[in-house]
Amino acid sequence: KGEKSVKHKLFKAAQIIVCVCLAAGVLGGCQNAQGLSDLTIIQGVGIDKSDDKTKVSLQYLNLNKSSSADSIGDKITAVATGEDQTVNGAIFNASKVLSKSMFFGQNKIIVFGSDYIQDGLRRGADYLIRSVDSRPDVLLALSSEKASDIIESKENDARIPTESIYELLTVGEQNGYSAAVTVNQLQNLYIDDMTDVYLPILSPGEDCVKCDGIAVFSKENYAATLNDDETFGFLLIKGRAKGGTLEIECSSLGNICAQISKASSKRSATVKNGKITYTCTVSVQLMLDEIQHGISTAVTPDQAKKIERLFEDKVKNMCIASLKKCAQNKSDPFMISRSVAKSDINLYNSLKANWRNELNNIDYRVNVSASLQLVKDNSHRD
Repeated sequence: KGEKSVKHKLFKAAQIIVCVCLAAGVLGGCQNAQGLSDLTIIQGVGIDKSDDKTKVSLQYLNLNKSSSADSIGDKITAVATGEDQTVNGAIFNASKVLSKSMFFGQNKIIVFGSDYIQDGLRRGADYLIRSVDSRPDVLLALSSEKASDIIESKENDARIPTESIYELLTVGEQNGYSAAVTVNQLQNLYIDDMTDVYLPILSPGEDCVKCDGIAVFSKENYAATLNDDETFGFLLIKGRAKGGTLEIECSSLGNICAQISKASSKRSATVKNGKITYTCTVSVQLMLDEIQHGISTAVTPDQAKKIERLFEDKVKNMCIASLKKCAQNKSDPFMISRSVAKSDINLYNSLKANWRNELNNIDYRVNVSASLQLVKDNSHRD
């Protein structure tokens, strides 16, 4: 009993020591923790080339301004810049003009200037992969001009401009006119030798930025820009677009506008006698929005079938144009190589060294199914 009593006392003492250590750690952590008011909260990063150096533009929250009664409704951000040989060095130099430590946990977007990627994405990708300031869910974009033009945009006097740009990209992808590419998605494409990166393009305007297509890369180099129709087809193939507006022209009904209410896609590659066939099956549900030569009664079944066929042709043409544009420019952002690997691993291994030159030899097939789900009242009007 005496031995058990000693062991019990030792166990209790050990518990007390552990509790004291934990309490000390918690109190110490609380004492050293920084509040938001002690930090410079970064909202957006722009990366440009400046002569032989790298220039960064950091949009950050001005919390002092945001707490002022006079600033209600006004922009609550400012921009700091810095230059150096590397992105991290330029960020460090930008921090010298700020009185508080920088916090990247709320950063929403990283924009590359067109001049910065002229020599390839290697430097930018290296920063995204290695830097502690980079987060996997941050959106990426390419500026048609300077990245600083995007970071400094007024965005129609939005309180936090980069937040508005973030929404522009996410909504743009859903509606088929832009892309929302995260750091994690870029890394997944970049580290695979046979797949290629794509980025949305932003163009600066007088009061706001606009989406301006998608840039596709071959290896790490810029290859081509997809126009509006090619961008829509690209997003439908990848299953990223879930809505958007389509327009066609019918000989009897004139211009017809429809909204996509639902979209889905399936992709596969098959190999027969060494020939690769890449097949995309795209399904869209449509809601008629407007018919130029409207009628006073509902669309007839025959008219509905004709409209569906016209929209199927429209979507098919957009998808084929996107696939061929990428193939012609030796770019594989669709991950076709991975589909080939699932179908024929031996062929995949034999084509590795010359894969991008093989893209033009692939037989691309697109099957589209369009169905009218609902007709708005204004589509019946003259």
